[in-house]
Amino acid sequence: VNNMDSSLIRFLLIMIKVLIQMSKFSGGPSIFRKRLSTALEKVPDIQVIHDKNEKFDVELSFIQHLNKHNKPNVLRVDGCYWRSSQVKQNKPMIASIKKSSKVIYQSDFSRQMCQSIMHVDPPYEVIHNGIDLQYIKSIEPDKTIPPGSFVACAEWRDIKRPASIIKGFVRAELDADLFMIGDSK
Repeated sequence: VNNMDSSLIRFLLIMIKVLIQMSKFSGGPSIFRKRLSTALEKVPDIQVIHDKNEKFDVELSFIQHLNKHNKPNVLRVDGCYWRSSQVKQNKPMIASIKKSSKVIYQSDFSRQMCQSIMHVDPPYEVIHNGIDLQYIKSIEPDKTIPPGSFVACAEWRDIKRPASIIKGFVRAELDADLFMIGDSK
């Protein structure tokens, strides 16, 4: 240790502090945020901070930045408003994307949609979003559901397009059943 440069010693002792605010947003973004926060808390050299008033090195935001600071900010985006009557609602997300050090899209479709509709092309990565397959594997199949059936699960609201799912299923004229699972808002 005596031969080591003191700045190298300080570097080796530094733990990166990541701010992840748990307020605002629900559904998929909230679930993904919680899973990511839990996973990062298991990494020895990362300390997850949830209080914006604590010192941190980088912020991981979801959908839009909630804080103003001069630290690097990574933004997770899962899509944008695409209906002509709602496109203006993308403005806070566009501003956040432009201020981001990096954007994480949940799928390549999400990236293409955002770039096409919002006309943004930030540095990005695609990290696929999805359900915990171990949890799914632990559930016994329902023997009353016929094989080959289609199941759509969501907290049903307009943006999930339940009517479009039903219309598309009916138009496909499949010899199968469609099950719609979940509450409506």
